[in-house]
Amino acid sequence: MFFFRKKEVNHAIPTYPNVKRLDYKITQDALPNKTLKRLPRRVREEVSQLSELIQASPAQAIPPLLKLTKKYSHVPLFYNYLSVAYEKTGQAEKAYASIEESYKRHPDYLFARTNYAFVCLQNQQPEKVPDIFDHKFDLKYLYPDREVFHISEFTSFMGVMALYHHAIGNRKIAKLYYKLLKNTDPEHLMTRRIQMELYPSLFQQLVRRLTHSTPPRREIETVELNAEDMK
Repeated sequence: MFFFRKKEVNHAIPTYPNVKRLDYKITQDALPNKTLKRLPRRVREEVSQLSELIQASPAQAIPPLLKLTKKYSHVPLFYNYLSVAYEKTGQAEKAYASIEESYKRHPDYLFARTNYAFVCLQNQQPEKVPDIFDHKFDLKYLYPDREVFHISEFTSFMGVMALYHHAIGNRKIAKLYYKLLKNTDPEHLMTRRIQMELYPSLFQQLVRRLTHSTPPRREIETVELNAEDMK
């Protein structure tokens, strides 16, 4: 496991309300998932297979994921996977419905929050974003008991914060969130998407004027399974 520490990346937005200058670590290793570990072994094995099937053949992953969300509605990961599969098969409305259901059932789950926030931003409803995050704009402030976050959690949260502040006209703060992304993982897809939004090329600006396109949504993140969860 490796970490990006505070001396390398400042994970707090300075002089901004409801943000604390607190330290936390970022890892690319899978984090333990207590909810999954309580499930039967055969289900955990199925989840591991589905995480690969979503990438290779998302349409085939949808039926078993629908069954899992009905039988294990208390597991937010299944809704996350289902929204990914719908997104990858071009079923945007069903993806949005899955995201909204996930947020309704699991409002404290980070990916439920970020996914729903992205939907609100795409629907031109930035005013809903602060309530989604309890008006807390830093990961450590939002989850004070956690010391480590996965890189996908970090990029998802920072990405939505950058887009939110950009949407409300606070470009200065949006650029600060983008800087945190760039300093942590400059090649990440989220970093590139935020860069395109904040610093569009002349060609991208022309395309937007012609198509009236909305800001790009991120590819919905999935949560990795820790090897310990498969025991």
